[in-house]
Amino acid sequence: MIMRLSVFWVLVGLWALFTALSTIPPIARTGYGWSSIVSLNPIANFFLFQVAASLVAIPLLLLAPGRPAHWERWVARSPAILACVQLVAFGGITL
Repeated sequence: MIMRLSVFWVLVGLWALFTALSTIPPIARTGYGWSSIVSLNPIANFFLFQVAASLVAIPLLLLAPGRPAHWERWVARSPAILACVQLVAFGGITL
């Protein structure tokens, strides 16, 4: 139970990190440490981190039914719900 709890919160933290990194303006990331990412187009950079966040959302969605508290199940489901909403929104914009 303790191991599953820690994996759950690590995944939530990773999802939050990737989501935050996708929204930070590229100008804030200039420097030597980010040289491979700064060269990307800001739109491509946004989608790169959003895909990474969506890949973290899949295991979170699978862990949702086992969570003991109701609010924890919604914390586990919300990244996948947000990814679906973004996919529908971007699909609607491009069509």
